[in-house]
Amino acid sequence: MQRAERQGPYPYHGATKVMDYVDDFLFEGTYVLLAEDVSVHTREGAPVVQLVHGQFWVNNHAHIL
Repeated sequence: MQRAERQGPYPYHGATKVMDYVDDFLFEGTYVLLAEDVSVHTREGAPVVQLVHGQFWVNNHAHIL
């Protein structure tokens, strides 16, 4: 099933932002997401991190801490 067929209320996080909203979640709580292999950097060279909370799904382009 494709993500487009799974629209719902839960944020679907990618390496740098919410990519979509889906019908299920994998995680619940407060977590830090780090872009995969620290491959995404700001202009200053710092890794991109996201502080997320609630119920959400994370794709394979972010590490969950």
